[in-house]
Amino acid sequence: MKHGITDNSARSFCNLGGFVLHLQEDYETTLRLDECAFAIQDIIGEANRGITIQEAHTNGLCFAKPIQQSIPLLAEAYNLSMRAGDTEYANWSLLFSVAMVPYIIGKKLAPLLEECQKALTHVEEGDRADHVVTMKLMIHLIKNLQGKYGRQSLRSADLPDKWKTTSIYIGTAHFTQCEILFFSNLEAAADVSIQNGDLLKKSLPGTILTMIDNFHQAVSLYVMARRTKKRKYKVAAKRLRKILQRWAKAGNPNVVHFVMLLDAEDAALTKNIEAATENYQKAIVFAGRIGELHHAGMFNERYADFLLDVCNDYEGAKYQLSHAIRYYQDWGADRKVDELQKKCDSL
Repeated sequence: MKHGITDNSARSFCNLGGFVLHLQEDYETTLRLDECAFAIQDIIGEANRGITIQEAHTNGLCFAKPIQQSIPLLAEAYNLSMRAGDTEYANWSLLFSVAMVPYIIGKKLAPLLEECQKALTHVEEGDRADHVVTMKLMIHLIKNLQGKYGRQSLRSADLPDKWKTTSIYIGTAHFTQCEILFFSNLEAAADVSIQNGDLLKKSLPGTILTMIDNFHQAVSLYVMARRTKKRKYKVAAKRLRKILQRWAKAGNPNVVHFVMLLDAEDAALTKNIEAATENYQKAIVFAGRIGELHHAGMFNERYADFLLDVCNDYEGAKYQLSHAIRYYQDWGADRKVDELQKKCDSL
């Protein structure tokens, strides 16, 4: 702490914390290493402070603490890096604080789109393909969920061909396409998971998007396991559930409600009605309490599906669908609202 440190020492401790978290799943040590990083940064002064904050929160702290807390700190990192003239790290901080983290926690789509479009002008000024690719793909995802593009796939014409071989494009494009499928075609989402479910992890190791990506894959797989009784869906779903259970047990507070929902889906698969009902209801309350509109909607939708298919409770299913519609409406997912309204009206 007193000898041998450089302007890069603090961020290096953050990177070490990230390795410990993702390779060993040791959340306690990660937190200690990040504390060391900030202590070193105080000795260094302002040099690279923005980078240190960004590295700490995107590599470690967003997995070990409530992810909502990262947004103002990443916004601070953006301002610090811009003042230091470091547009590369400033724009990464901007992408995380404006696009990725708000999407993960289910911020309303209309204001989220507005903020992303404003940020895109700053990102384009930085003239780095990886920043522009990431923001444009996130904007496309949001517009698709709003129903602006119908059910079409990603429009590759929006991006130059030379950008499409980068790991940033491959990983982010895969994530955004899977999210579009998850909220529109669960069967297709499950099949993509079976065929290429690890692509995001392989392309962008350690990205914060893996939390929601693994969860949504698992849900789609459980849905298809119950519909088709096929072993391949069941095995893949249980594998992802074990990963999320392990993360929650290790200390990741952002996946606790994910595990509740997957426990409900697993119980529904074996027609354990009591356990499924308890876990669906717990997950719904948790998602509503923390304000995750997309997951509150989806949890109610999944509970309705269980009540309809397993319990033959048409009135209960209709009631839960009405709650799902309300949450999706508040989120701004118009296409999903239309789909569920038709289903609700048919009951």
